[in-house]
Amino acid sequence: MCGQAGSLFCWSRSLAPALAGPPVDPDDLAGLAAALSRAAVSWAWEKSISASQQKVRPIGDGATQAYVVAYRRYVGGVMMPMRLDITITTTGRIIGFMAKNAADPVLPPVTVGEAEARKLSEKVTGLKSESTLLVAQQVGGRWLPVWLVGSGKNDVTIDAVTGQHVPIAP
Repeated sequence: MCGQAGSLFCWSRSLAPALAGPPVDPDDLAGLAAALSRAAVSWAWEKSISASQQKVRPIGDGATQAYVVAYRRYVGGVMMPMRLDITITTTGRIIGFMAKNAADPVLPPVTVGEAEARKLSEKVTGLKSESTLLVAQQVGGRWLPVWLVGSGKNDVTIDAVTGQHVPIAP
């Protein structure tokens, strides 16, 4: 299945020409990342992934182990909407990818810090916060920086400009 305009989600794609060479050593995450970078660049993603951060994480184990290489771009500490995730087996076969090619939106300045966002979240949920992430998100048709605050099963979104709780759509 391939996705909508601006995003793409497909399975069982092989980028063998971009990964030409010996199989990727599953213990060499740097080699895996380099191979995936070549694949992404050769597949017309160079502009989309420029200035992005790359993280590699293993999934599964044993014969079914694979790796997800995630590309995310941050501007002023805010994660932008661009996404590129590539799943690769230990033999170098691309078995899945998800992409959202989106321009970085212009955002108002962040005025609510992480500590304040955690306190505001705790007022909403009554629970101690466990994690935070500052992301660009469309709220009411306009792009804003928002804090995603994880509190167990009660995640909260806090506008990073006003400190207002932004209800998460079901």
